[in-house]
Amino acid sequence: MKLQKILLTFILVNISIANAELIVVGTNAVNFGTHSAHEARKTDFIIKNTGKTTVNIIRINRFCSCIATHCPKMQIEPGEEISITVTVLPDSVYGYYSKNVLVETTDPAGRTIFLSVSGTAVPLVNILPSSMIYAGRLPLNKEWVQKFELEASNSGVELGTIEQESNFPVKIDFVKLPVSNSLRWQLVVTLEPPQRPGSWQCKIKIPVRSPEGHPPLVIGITAKIGNELYTVPQIVQVLFSTEPFIRGIRLHTSSGSSVINPNDVKITPSYSGLTFNIKKDPRDGTLVMTASINQEFMKLLFEKGKQNVTVEVPGFAPATITFQPVGSPPSQHR
Repeated sequence: MKLQKILLTFILVNISIANAELIVVGTNAVNFGTHSAHEARKTDFIIKNTGKTTVNIIRINRFCSCIATHCPKMQIEPGEEISITVTVLPDSVYGYYSKNVLVETTDPAGRTIFLSVSGTAVPLVNILPSSMIYAGRLPLNKEWVQKFELEASNSGVELGTIEQESNFPVKIDFVKLPVSNSLRWQLVVTLEPPQRPGSWQCKIKIPVRSPEGHPPLVIGITAKIGNELYTVPQIVQVLFSTEPFIRGIRLHTSSGSSVINPNDVKITPSYSGLTFNIKKDPRDGTLVMTASINQEFMKLLFEKGKQNVTVEVPGFAPATITFQPVGSPPSQHR
């Protein structure tokens, strides 16, 4: 009897599998070829239910924000065909691309269907070496220069006056190059000698006058300026205790070779119940900051939550230490 039930279950499962099967009519991969990046490209993939039972589409997964999908219904009856539209959005991808879409279904014969679109999106203006640059770590008090070349993909392009946002002083020169067979421009960004450390962020917008309706060109530059401080650990976990809590924190620099005088270290803000004893480790020259936490600061942590202090040294980007309470104190200590 038990064997008969097993055989019956096996037969029913096989019948269920045989009764549902989704297929892609035609191709599941479309190549749009070479096209303007400013123009959307879309295609319809036809999905057919060749089985005898209804199949549901659970979800359609796209793995890039440059892709949009549309499906008119999420249930496919036996013998029915539906279309899934896949669109490459305008100005969302440049150069060669290949993007996949994964369709999850209830079809026991094949739970997933893979769709793919590819092509080469040609930007209105090609920006070299790149529209986004990370300049790395730049020294203090030294000028930095980066040149960009812009080349239009057609003859009707007109660019407007540039706009720039930068948290460090910069100078920007933008000129049209005298090239007879193409439209080309040169943009030169000069970072004036920075007087303070920090993170540099520069955003340059170039309006497109023609063709009308085209979004502005955007060039971005980021960099680290000067040396930075960092602590090990950056987060200090504090357990509630009736005794003072002691924790050693090492202060390092990004250069690895800078020697810091303990007297130059400034820690803000000042909290009651939190003190630091700063000494140099004779073995490697790094600074060891011994944090001592008593009941007053512990009470603040467990009542108000985590607290930050800033470690500053002249000529360095500051570091942050976070004191994080762990657990909850016994009720008699609250």
